[in-house]
Amino acid sequence: MAFRGVDFLGVAERLIELTDSGEPEARTAVGRAYYAAFLHARAYVAAEIEPVENKPGSHRKVRKLIEPVSDGLARALWRLHDLRKDADYV
Repeated sequence: MAFRGVDFLGVAERLIELTDSGEPEARTAVGRAYYAAFLHARAYVAAEIEPVENKPGSHRKVRKLIEPVSDGLARALWRLHDLRKDADYV
């Protein structure tokens, strides 16, 4: 069975719902939520616009290809990406 992006969202939700969740769980949840959104967007782009290879620059390419379809979604992906980087590195 292939792993679906939406499965990452379930992981993020469960991490936040933990009664003793703290900063590590919150940071991990942000990353999992971003990847849920990114993988869903990449699947849409592959089906409706063009396939995007899994290589450096693929996240930026997905956001750029989504922009003409939904500027709001593209901006949300940029914001989630920034939050994910902050959660991982700041």
